[in-house]
Amino acid sequence: AEKLNVEVDYFNPFQSVSIDPSLDLEELGRVAPAFGTVVGMGLRSVFQCPVELNLMPKSLLDKQEFERKKPFLAAAVVVLVLLMFLVGFFFQQVASTKRELLSELNAQAAPLTALQSSLQPEESTLATRIDHATRFGEMIQDRFFWKDVLTIIRQSLIETERDAQRQYAVDSGLWIESLRPDSPGVNLTGAAVMDTWEDEEEEPSMMMDIEMMKRYGLLPNGAGDGDDWDDEEEEASVDDDETIVAKLTLACKGVNRTAINPNANNALAFNLLKKLQSQTNFFNPDETKLVGELAPVSESDATFNFEISLRLKKPIKLSESG
Repeated sequence: AEKLNVEVDYFNPFQSVSIDPSLDLEELGRVAPAFGTVVGMGLRSVFQCPVELNLMPKSLLDKQEFERKKPFLAAAVVVLVLLMFLVGFFFQQVASTKRELLSELNAQAAPLTALQSSLQPEESTLATRIDHATRFGEMIQDRFFWKDVLTIIRQSLIETERDAQRQYAVDSGLWIESLRPDSPGVNLTGAAVMDTWEDEEEEPSMMMDIEMMKRYGLLPNGAGDGDDWDDEEEEASVDDDETIVAKLTLACKGVNRTAINPNANNALAFNLLKKLQSQTNFFNPDETKLVGELAPVSESDATFNFEISLRLKKPIKLSESG
């Protein structure tokens, strides 16, 4: 200090520390600079130091940290190995159980597999016969459908005549001139019906004409050529050549009543149309409508004509057998 001419102060770590009065302060002041580390370490446990300096190399710090974590890492490795062993043991047991069950099931299924091979031809035959029976049933239902349609049309005509009679107080005649399908090449000529009796006390049996049964595919194979019908030996044939009938054109003729009321003919036609449209079980009301306009007639004409297009609710399939 004398050479450098600089004022020098001794470091006193006890400057901000309370000291017991019983201690010799002069003696403590002479050795105070040597207690800097001791006082600093003591103060660390009293409050948090805003700045800490650690002069140990980073490699030593990392090594100490690793040594501290080493037991936990070893325990984790042991647990992982044990877990893998348990999982492997579990799946091994499951696989063994599955193999045993599969072996038992294969032993039980072996007789069934043999039966399956023998049942497949029978199942195919059964499916074919069910398909034939279903199609025959549909054909038979379609035959009765025509009767129901004609009954509904007749009932609608009668009700229309009654309504006109009540409205105009005069008899009104209305009848069908023709009923034709809107399918080219389809002929709806009715099947011939023969009533046969073995004796007078038995009920008559209804039978369709042989030619019509051929037309609609209702004869077993070989029938109609003089062979006996044997359902057990021969399968019924169903022709795939089908014609769809979805629309009918109803041509009607009625007694001209324009002399009584100029709108009588129109009212009669529209009333019949309305009644047919109400039969939603048989006709589609949205597509059942008058065809064109009513032809004008004079009071001297005896009758007037009109046509109604009937859209069937269920189209009919007609089989064509050659």
